[in-house]
Amino acid sequence: MRPEETVLESPEELERLDGARGPKRSCLATTKRGKPCRVPPLADADFCPVHFRSPAPEDDQPPEDEPAAGRDGDAAGPSGRERIVSELLGEVERLVRQTLERLHGSGILTGLNILELTATLRQSLGKLLPSMQFDVLRMLKDTLQSDYLDLDTWRGLAYVVRSALEAQLEQTRERFQGKAPTDEYGLDYAFYEAVRPLVTFMYRHWFRVETTGIENVPADGPCLLVANHSGVLPWDGVMLSEAIWEHHPQPRHARLLFLKWFASIPFIAPFLAKTGQVLACPENGKRLLSQGQLVGVFPEGIKGIGKPFRERYRLARFGRGGFTKLAMQTRAPIVPVAIVGAEETYPAIYKLDFVAKLLGLPYLPITPTFPLFGLLGFVPLPTKWHIHFCKPLRFNERAPSKADDYLVVSLLTERVRNIVQLAINELLRRRRSVF
Repeated sequence: MRPEETVLESPEELERLDGARGPKRSCLATTKRGKPCRVPPLADADFCPVHFRSPAPEDDQPPEDEPAAGRDGDAAGPSGRERIVSELLGEVERLVRQTLERLHGSGILTGLNILELTATLRQSLGKLLPSMQFDVLRMLKDTLQSDYLDLDTWRGLAYVVRSALEAQLEQTRERFQGKAPTDEYGLDYAFYEAVRPLVTFMYRHWFRVETTGIENVPADGPCLLVANHSGVLPWDGVMLSEAIWEHHPQPRHARLLFLKWFASIPFIAPFLAKTGQVLACPENGKRLLSQGQLVGVFPEGIKGIGKPFRERYRLARFGRGGFTKLAMQTRAPIVPVAIVGAEETYPAIYKLDFVAKLLGLPYLPITPTFPLFGLLGFVPLPTKWHIHFCKPLRFNERAPSKADDYLVVSLLTERVRNIVQLAINELLRRRRSVF
């Protein structure tokens, strides 16, 4: 028996996700003979390993009588991937011009030079690898062609949001002034219900979240949700909490532990407290679990939400196992959670670390929409999400006495990380499209 299994009630194998498999996918490239490639594509890609990594696909090799690209870079013509990227870039530029002209005509945007905008887009993409250029351009094209940039859609949404805000403005002002009752952690249930319609809209219609394995979350008693973290802005925590309210037979309020950095932001800190989130520290986590609460943690922390797009869905280190130690001390079951879709909401193609340090920020990402589109860059891309709750790991009576055993804690932490990573890989394999 492995050391970490001595504290588990019933050692479980890494689960395979239940449910029907998605339709079989094939590579979109063609072979040298002009036939479709039948090799399965990589997860979250449209090409197999050969055509995805090859600098020149087989069907685009130059004829024997034409000179190939030399080492100095004087090529006779672009490779197949470069040609596809060039065509896709032209289509995206056309859609950008069309969208901006429509917005100019409505008076929403003024003073924007379309030529400068498209030139900046080309310059930014030129710093990426061709495979990354293809992914970024495909997401931009799908977004620009969607109904989310239709003016009538935004006018209708603005009317609904404005009406809701006007109805709740006075009540919200009173609650921020401390005139409403809260629990010991600052949770105001009435305030949470007031802002929940916007969260529900994002969950159902913007991200169109699909949730599976919700039955693995206990209906009562302490439980620790351990999820991957991504997306530049922490929408994954909001959607995780909403998934339990939306689908669990006995909905519970998930108390998510947020980083100390968010507590320093004047507006964000009280908002998080009013919606039931708690500052991340061992004392708060242990007290919540001892009270039988449902607690959510993101062990990747800043490393998760600040990772570049090229490292999407590759889990960072799960800290030093603090969450595992808490679960062992309180014998709270651990439910690993895999979230797919958040990585593409704000695809970070570059990070300005020097500027971030000057501003006192943990990171400052450059995305296809920020700072290019200004405040509109904070609007997340409408990606399709999938949240899966894996089977819980439960602890026996020996767990509290082993909570200070570094080897056991490390092995259990790595096991949880492996469960989440395998679940993510399976969800990516099934996914048909980012949108």
